[in-house]
Amino acid sequence: MNRPCWRLEVLIPGLIMVVFLCDVAGRFVRLDPLAFRGDEALMQFHSDLLPGPFEPNRRYRNARIWGDITNRCNLPEYRVFRGQTFTTDDLGFRNPSNQRGEPPEILMIGSSFTVGSGNSDDETLPARLQALSGCRTYNAGIPYLDADSSLPTDSIETLARRCGMQGGLIILECLERRLGSPIAKSPVVKQSRWPRFLEPIRELKRWAISRWWVSPLKVFFERFYKSFQNDKVLPNIHRDLASVRELVDGETMLFSNDLKAPRNLEILRENLENYAKTRDRLRAAGFDFAIVIVPEKPTVYDPLLRDPIGEETTGLIAIAELERLARARAIPVVNLTPVLQARARQAIQARETIYWTDDSHWNARGIEAAAETLRDTLGLKDRCARVPTLTGP
Repeated sequence: MNRPCWRLEVLIPGLIMVVFLCDVAGRFVRLDPLAFRGDEALMQFHSDLLPGPFEPNRRYRNARIWGDITNRCNLPEYRVFRGQTFTTDDLGFRNPSNQRGEPPEILMIGSSFTVGSGNSDDETLPARLQALSGCRTYNAGIPYLDADSSLPTDSIETLARRCGMQGGLIILECLERRLGSPIAKSPVVKQSRWPRFLEPIRELKRWAISRWWVSPLKVFFERFYKSFQNDKVLPNIHRDLASVRELVDGETMLFSNDLKAPRNLEILRENLENYAKTRDRLRAAGFDFAIVIVPEKPTVYDPLLRDPIGEETTGLIAIAELERLARARAIPVVNLTPVLQARARQAIQARETIYWTDDSHWNARGIEAAAETLRDTLGLKDRCARVPTLTGP
């Protein structure tokens, strides 16, 4: 006797199988329509055989991206929409493909602030530094860099060689939250151990692995469920991850609450030893080395809030200690904090900001101030004495 298909013992396994098949099939579909900006979309099919974090040789365009805080904390009412073009090169880093003609004169390694999350190709810090200084600048930013390992000097040098650099300047971004050690997942340039006749199998393996990382079906259902967590249908359990504050000019600005971690100055001192070793080894290999300190959004904007968060002093202590230790070890260091704080005060008089109000990252105005400071402090115009060229697609 045939059992009706609507019986639970038939229906439930059938639904599970359908969802499983949809999930498997979905892993071969690009995340672009669901992604809120370029770095999310292009990390889906990245290759572990390349040093960069993104899918190589891709260009992502979106006329309506928004900030990471509103996305993570499910606060669509605070989104600030803007357009973005996000281009990657053959190494999986964010550089226009036509930039790989001549070796770079500057290699910049850092976090999402170097990548330029939330901004277009011509607005990233390496792009603006190249435009203002005339030095060919390579963007080796990795969004998920963290602070739990020493600096991978060998990997930095290998990456520089792979970019064609025989000398030049390597700038390491030191984000405030990283306490002086911005690299955990290092840009290791992997060498193939496969025989040449097995290269097609290696490529098939890479292709299969790259499609296993992200499930668009899972992303779709997570965001569909989040749409009901609006404090009307369901509670918004993500709201507490952000603070909504008001600037002195009345503008609303969002801040991530995950930045309120205690600063460990002992780890900072250990990190400085790693910086010094990195400087020495790179110098022996023919490279110059410098670090740039990038403050977090609360450190820049806390003095300009009607109801301060109270994180400014803690951040400033860590930044000042890092700068002091770097100068004591004769490591070239550029502290962007005073410049960005001053630019933020100037911008607010024109009812503008230098960080996105819905994002933890700086916008084009903040990046421009940082690029000008790096150019002038490190003497890059004299270093690369030629006509500046714009970086762009």
